[in-house]
Amino acid sequence: MGTLFGEDYEQALRLLADICGVPGRAEEVISYIDDCLQDLAARTAEVPNAVKPTVLGAAATFKGAHGIEGVYSKYAVFSAIAANDVTTGISNLAGGVLVDKEQILGWNPRFIFLDCGGVGLVKQDYTESPGFYRQLRAATDGNVYQYPSSTSYFSNVEIPLVNSYYVASILYLEQFKDLNFEEKANEIFQFFLGTDDYLKVLNGAGLGYGKVDLGA
Repeated sequence: MGTLFGEDYEQALRLLADICGVPGRAEEVISYIDDCLQDLAARTAEVPNAVKPTVLGAAATFKGAHGIEGVYSKYAVFSAIAANDVTTGISNLAGGVLVDKEQILGWNPRFIFLDCGGVGLVKQDYTESPGFYRQLRAATDGNVYQYPSSTSYFSNVEIPLVNSYYVASILYLEQFKDLNFEEKANEIFQFFLGTDDYLKVLNGAGLGYGKVDLGA
C-alpha cells in the first residue's frame, strides 16, 4: 500500500487504478488528498512550536488492538498538522509501538487521542489502575478523545484525513474556527465513499468522534 500520505502511496494508487482501468480516478484521489494536506499545512504552519500543546496517539491499532501502552510513532495524522507529538524520537519507523506505561507518565501529554478499537482496553485498565490515570493531566483535564481506527488490515485513507481535521480542530482552535468539522468530514466521506452521512454510521456503531469518559 505504501506510506500513508507518501509518494509511494500515490504510486500504489496509480498501479491499482491502471489495473482496474480507471487511471483518472487515481489522479482525482491523489489531488484531493494533496488539497487536504495543503490546507492542513497552511493552517498550522505559522503556529509557534512553543504554544503547541503536547499530544499522544495511543490505543494504537497494529497486529490487533492495544491499550494506552500502544502508541503511534511518526504518526501521519499528527505530521499532517505539525502537532507537538511526545513520541518524537522513540523510533525511526512510522507505525505502532509498545512502550512502558511509566514512559507515558513521563511524557504526560496535554491531549491524548485513542483509536476507538482500543478504548475498551483503556477503560478496563482504568478500572484496574485508576491511580495511573489520575497522574495523567489529559485524563484529569478531560482531554482524552477517540477517533475511528484508520487501519483494519489496510489503511482506509479517508479516515486519517478526517482524523487530522478532528485533531487539528481541537488543538488549534483559532486556526480552525472557520471550519465546521462535521461538514468537512462528510465532504471527505462523500468524495471517497459516496455517502454524506457516514459520521452517522460511525456514531451509531460507537466508532465515531468525541471525548472519552474513562470511568463510564
